[in-house]
Amino acid sequence: MSVLISLTILFICSIVFFYFYKKEKRNKNLFPQQLELVVELITDLRKSKIDIILSRKGVDDSALILNLLEVKDFIENRRELSHEKYEDYKLFFTDESYQILDFRKYIHNRFLPKDIHEELKHFYNTHFVKTEPEGPYFIIITEPGQENQVSEGSNSGPLSGNGDAFESWLVFREHAANLHFVIDQWIRENANLRDEKILEFLDELN
Repeated sequence: MSVLISLTILFICSIVFFYFYKKEKRNKNLFPQQLELVVELITDLRKSKIDIILSRKGVDDSALILNLLEVKDFIENRRELSHEKYEDYKLFFTDESYQILDFRKYIHNRFLPKDIHEELKHFYNTHFVKTEPEGPYFIIITEPGQENQVSEGSNSGPLSGNGDAFESWLVFREHAANLHFVIDQWIRENANLRDEKILEFLDELN
């Protein structure tokens, strides 16, 4: 009986060892593609500047030009926009692009690390509707420098996307901070921190 128990334990241990060995080998094979994709995502996010403008005129320091990786630092330096009175304001778009960035190539890419995918999808709109907001709100202009085309009675918007991050100004800020964190964390846990290029990206993230 003791021999049978020993053989059973040995068999189970072998299966567990083989499972983790295969998993580790698979992860090592995936890593180069994952790292390349994450670096590409960071590059795209850094280049994707957007205007975020408060719809109510006459409020000082109420507009930003930034990218998602900069939201946390920008808000900390803008006392007006960090005020809790803005936290429930919704975010809308000015045109039918209704995307901060074309996230499809990342959302549907199997090499994107899971934690980053889970945060990134909050910013992905699959559809939009024209809406008439009640009270003040924030407008996102995806091409900084263009004039805000949305005005009262305009036929061009504002447009409401269905991404979770655009539920409110507070939710947008929280998801942007979370996205920044998981990207930074994934690189620190997986990349070679002695690689100058990786260190350069980490410096840009922080």
